[in-house]
Amino acid sequence: MHLSKIILALFISISAPLTWASVPESKVSLAKELLRVNGEAELMEVMISEGFKAGFQPIADQLQLTLGDCADPVIGQLKISVTGLLIDIVSSNNVLEKMAQMYAENFEEQELQELITWSQSPIGLKMKSVAPTLARKSMEMSNEIMMTAMPKFQSEMESVMASASANAQQCMARN
Repeated sequence: MHLSKIILALFISISAPLTWASVPESKVSLAKELLRVNGEAELMEVMISEGFKAGFQPIADQLQLTLGDCADPVIGQLKISVTGLLIDIVSSNNVLEKMAQMYAENFEEQELQELITWSQSPIGLKMKSVAPTLARKSMEMSNEIMMTAMPKFQSEMESVMASASANAQQCMARN
């Protein structure tokens, strides 16, 4: 549940401006406290980092093929630059602020307080400690699944494009 909200918040905050329902500041404050005590910020960092690794690896592989040993400094500089960009994007879009707003819209004050209490309990603290590992492993698993499925996607896309292209050429010849 937390992972999907983080992904949704990051996607929405980067891709489009949001308008929020009016929520009492007391609920937003409780939601911010919840995000602080349950480790959502740290979890988001893990997810961004893992997402970056998965997205960047094909670029690094291509540079390695093209530049050989000379690719290492380029790859290193790209990693530093792009990581900085990601941090700037997340910061400038107030992702944690927007996440707090989302939580405040979806939970009552009493529920937020209960979640804070739970997050500070032994099981909540354990969840906080293992969540980054679970997020990392989930992202790795998702990436493996997608990489395995990619040839099927490519094949299907090539087939559809070949058929659609032939149909488009026939249509254009008639007009």
